[in-house]
Amino acid sequence: MAKGVRNIEAWEAALIKAMLAEGKLTNDQIAFHFARLDRTVNPGRISEIKLGHCHAEVEPATSAQVAAYLRTCRMPGDARKAFFDEVPLHPVNLKALFRLRDGTADVLDVAETDRVECKESFHQRGEGRAKFARTIAGFSNARGGFLLFGVRDDDMKIVGVDPAHIANFDGATLDRFLSDAFAPVPIWEPAEYIIGGKSIFIIYVREAPRKPVICTKNEGQSLKEAEIYYRYPSETRRIKYAELVGLLDERTKTTERRWADVLRQVE
Repeated sequence: MAKGVRNIEAWEAALIKAMLAEGKLTNDQIAFHFARLDRTVNPGRISEIKLGHCHAEVEPATSAQVAAYLRTCRMPGDARKAFFDEVPLHPVNLKALFRLRDGTADVLDVAETDRVECKESFHQRGEGRAKFARTIAGFSNARGGFLLFGVRDDDMKIVGVDPAHIANFDGATLDRFLSDAFAPVPIWEPAEYIIGGKSIFIIYVREAPRKPVICTKNEGQSLKEAEIYYRYPSETRRIKYAELVGLLDERTKTTERRWADVLRQVE
């Protein structure tokens, strides 16, 4: 890596590339937005990224990520979080989160947590679909998370998913299934991620803005009407009392804040 950009991280390089592509800011102006008290960034660093002398493999950020960064750039921790929250499936985020275990060519350096679930196969119908829909609901009721298809859950070996299977994935069918099975409907986004020469299919589930997400139908052995699923470390199960009380308390607080906002507007 060129010496002049040794402190520019991949996510920042993605933002710089997007700003350069927009053409609205000069190199000096872009450099200003990335300078911090502990780091000087001069226009030459921006030029090195523009010329591909470093971070050549990094894909540009989206316009939404740029806008979020400009709102938060004086708060580095918030800025990195905003970059992720706008587009969790951006390649920069996926490369940071999901890497090969040192010394291996096909083992993912990750564990199943309250934010990650691995499944060896991807099934779009039957009990297989109901099982991962249950996990989607669990992520929605917790902090959100990643479903990784094509990764064996006992040893994290990457077995992959057929790229043709991913290309033929029918998102509208899954949308309809989730709409029939849950209320409110979980919010999700798909992506293909190639690592170790194999394709992983990823579904990222966002934390539900309105909780709890409740099952509205029976489907096989995995989904039962009126049940609420929650993601705990390494498992999705019916919600426990403590977490349910927490969700309901937060919902009450949210309602109170909304009413307070309405009352302030009419005063």
